Amino acid sequence: MLYFAHAVRTICIVIPMLVNVNSARAWQDSRNESKCDAPVNYLNMVSSAEDNLERYAEISDEIEGYSAEAKEYADLASKYAALSSKILEKDSFDQKAYEYAALADKYAGMANEAVTEIAQAEEEERLAAEEEARLAAEEEARQAAEEQARIAAAEEEARRAAEEEARIAEVAEADPDEEDNTGSEPETVAETPETEESCETETEEESEDNGWDGSVLTAYKGVNYGPSGKETYYNLDMTPVITLMRNLGYSESDYPYWIRDDGCKMFGDYIICAANLDERPRGTLVLSSLGMCMVCDTGGFASVDRYWIDIATNW
Repeated sequence: MLYFAHAVRTICIVIPMLVNVNSARAWQDSRNESKCDAPVNYLNMVSSAEDNLERYAEISDEIEGYSAEAKEYADLASKYAALSSKILEKDSFDQKAYEYAALADKYAGMANEAVTEIAQAEEEERLAAEEEARLAAEEEARQAAEEQARIAAAEEEARRAAEEEARIAEVAEADPDEEDNTGSEPETVAETPETEESCETETEEESEDNGWDGSVLTAYKGVNYGPSGKETYYNLDMTPVITLMRNLGYSESDYPYWIRDDGCKMFGDYIICAANLDERPRGTLVLSSLGMCMVCDTGGFASVDRYWIDIATNW
């Protein structure tokens, strides 16, 4: 805009000067044609023309100065255009940098998720290993308990067998003529005596409970022949027997250990008894004169009579 203003100004000055010069030349021509002498006016006109020419030279110098300024302005405009291009390039670079930063944040989030998943997997693996170790330890402890229970049961069985043999020998010495109807060894003698009246009363009550109308095993009699064969009783610690049955899967909630009012040791709803395990494995139900029994134990007597059962009581 500044360059345009200087150009307009220059034109406004130069045009009148050119008009004056042409006017002077036209006047001189007219004077030559008319052959009129007017030296004074002519000199004045020439002087005015010279002044105008000097002014024109000055204006030309100004125009050249304006041209230099215009060139500088053009250079500045070129530099501004280059700077604008660089600014645009910088804006584009900033946009790309922003996009790259967003991608970096995204990948960082994905990396954090991967680290979290790896940590969770390692934690789950650690917990699984701990659980496996715990189960292995529990299984080892259970097997050790079962082994201890089997050892205790074997020792108890050996002790009971010795006691049973001693008791059978004692019965044989006390009454050598008595024999059972199966041809087995003499019957065991009871340790705690009872009156005939109490035996008869108990026999009647138990017969009504289990449907057995025959004789009932009592502490006074010591031996009885019930619905499943020969019956005797014994009074020993049941802890090893109960432990062994628990290890076989008989839970305490379903098969609690307790003692019935008549002295029978119970395993849930069944009386605990010992029997020949080849004939009647553990868990077999056997009907006796005292009620339904469950085979939980065995003894040396089982080798004498395969159908002999020894009922657990506190007599």
